[in-house]
Amino acid sequence: MTALLLFETTASCPLESDPFSSSFLLFHDCQDCATFERAPSDPIHRVLYGEHGTSFDQEILSRPLPPEGIEAIPLAPAHSRGSSPSPVPQAPRSGSSSWTESRKASHSLSCRSKTKLTIAEKLAIAQDHECNRTPQAVLAARYGKSKSAISKILRPENIARLRSIHSVGVEASQSCCARTHNLELERRLHEFVEANLDDKQWRKQTRKRAGEIARELGVEGFVASKGWCNRFIKRHGFER
Repeated sequence: MTALLLFETTASCPLESDPFSSSFLLFHDCQDCATFERAPSDPIHRVLYGEHGTSFDQEILSRPLPPEGIEAIPLAPAHSRGSSPSPVPQAPRSGSSSWTESRKASHSLSCRSKTKLTIAEKLAIAQDHECNRTPQAVLAARYGKSKSAISKILRPENIARLRSIHSVGVEASQSCCARTHNLELERRLHEFVEANLDDKQWRKQTRKRAGEIARELGVEGFVASKGWCNRFIKRHGFER
């Protein structure tokens, strides 16, 4: 016959200072009936260790538990142990501020316009914005450019360079003038060509004079090649 010890924890019988002196219930497990009776109020250590304070038999304590009484705990896969769980992918938010494919295509088309703005058009944009306070969005729609492109043109340093380029004789119909070009060299060579256009050898003389001016100005790495002279003649409007 086996006995199950249950502590009595009702409010009517509070625990005493010594937890081992609390009363308990002794439940008899039998085939015919299931009755219980109140056990004597002997200290619990007497029941566990006997009258003479001896402990349980070591053979009883060393008995293995029955297999059916042990519940197996499933282990996680080896690759997942010791690693943080993978983040759950989130669905894309509707109505987010990210660009759609159509908006990207429209912006790309504006930035890669087939026609570049000329120096004259850029100067007109600067003047319209300064004098009339025309919004950048309106200027962008008028010239078929993105708002960021208009904003870049209107930077003070870019406006100053456009005016300097135009002042050294570069044709306003040109779209740009590389920043590597020395504006003083451009100005002095422009004056030389204007004064020698009647000379049949003016192209050859232009190339020679470009090298001389570069040396006078101390421009390092400059080569007055035939291609450079042809581009100079074109951007200054001397091409016939």
